[in-house]
Amino acid sequence: MSPEIVSTTAVTTSSPSDTVYKAFDAQLTSCADQRDALAHTMQAELEGAAFGSGSIDPALAGQQVSQANGLIANMHQLAQLNTPPSYAVCGSSGQGAAGPTGPAGAQGPAGAPGSQGSPGTQGPAGPAGGPGPQGRVGPRGPAGRNGRNGRDARVRCAAVGRRPLRVVCTVRFTSARASTARVVLLRGGRVAAVGVAAGNGRIRLSGMQRLRHGHYRIVVSVLRDGRPVVVSDRSIRL
Repeated sequence: MSPEIVSTTAVTTSSPSDTVYKAFDAQLTSCADQRDALAHTMQAELEGAAFGSGSIDPALAGQQVSQANGLIANMHQLAQLNTPPSYAVCGSSGQGAAGPTGPAGAQGPAGAPGSQGSPGTQGPAGPAGGPGPQGRVGPRGPAGRNGRNGRDARVRCAAVGRRPLRVVCTVRFTSARASTARVVLLRGGRVAAVGVAAGNGRIRLSGMQRLRHGHYRIVVSVLRDGRPVVVSDRSIRL
């Protein structure tokens, strides 16, 4: 589920030239490449021990298992982030470089002492001191769960053609608050095709990889009051 969480976070962001989306996609690609390389090495060693005359080195196997567990932990860490870090999460210790310490706040003024009352009578209280400096901002909490799908737009998608396979979607807006929709087609946690509709009508998704028949996940988000909101997240078969 961690790659799907990262993909959903990426497609629901809004930044100039999709820089946040592209940074998340680069993180996913790095994690997938490291995972595939490790799996290929382990598969070759298992086949050599099973069908050849080789044997498995326990120390090397332990290192590979530790590396695999590290990649899993890295993906869990990446799934908790709302903005992509500047370093590659997978294959790292998960700790970025420490930033500089901020300056200390100014000391508030001391309050004036109250006047001494006459014996037997309580004197008036002195004036209150000025407020102290504001405390530092606490760390950002984890992202909450996705809200329920809205009803600002209805989208239907279908596959057309064979070679190459293309996907065409029909968009119909049902709310005056939304006028632009973004349709993202994912497979295996990676973006397969993207399309943008600026009004009612049909759009053809642009493939970021070669499309094939099978199960996909389609995520539809709209701009509501200038902010992207996911209104549909479901599985389809093309």
